[in-house]
This record gives sequence, structure tokens and C-alpha cells, in this order.
Amino acid sequence: MKIPSEFKLLGHTVVVRDGDTGKVNGWWEHEKKKITLHPRLRYASRSLRGETFCHELAHCLLDHIGRSKLSADEDLVEALGEALYHALSTFKYTPVVKTRRRKRSRGR
Repeated sequence: MKIPSEFKLLGHTVVVRDGDTGKVNGWWEHEKKKITLHPRLRYASRSLRGETFCHELAHCLLDHIGRSKLSADEDLVEALGEALYHALSTFKYTPVVKTRRRKRSRGR
């Protein structure tokens, strides 16, 4: 799964950066609109980096919709982050085929 460097959410720009998060793999800072992922995740499995991003994204989403109490529930956030990761990492895209519009014939 690709991890963005930033994204828009409800009129805010959220940035995603590598940085020191101490003992945890990731950190969400609501006031700064910033998700930080520990640099060690660059060398971890792609799934661990993706799952950590989605966990922090779950905190971000809940805080942005005014559900900060739910965002503080780590069991809920862990489950939501895991579900987000599995959904986002398995998206399939079908190419859009553009068809030409037929010109309308004018009635005679």
C-alpha cells in the first residue's frame, strides 16, 4: 500500500512524515494535523508500515469528525485501522473506458 506524504480531510491538509515516535510505531498530532511514522518502519514489512499508517489515520478520522473520545479507545482504533488497511490494500481499479458521444441527428 502506498503511504501518502499528505492528504486533504475536511478542509485541512494532513501531513505524513517519518520521525521519532519513541517506542511506538506511529503518532497522530491533531493540533499539528500530522501523522508521524517511526523511521524503523522503512525497513519493516510493507504491511506493518501500512497498518501503522491506517491506525494513525483512524485516530485522525475520528478526531476530525468530533469523536475524540472514540479516538482515545485504542482497541477500537486498532480494529478500525486494521479494517482500513485490509480494505485499502486490496482495492482493485477498473480502467474507465471513454466512449464517444454520438452526435444527435436533427429531426427533419
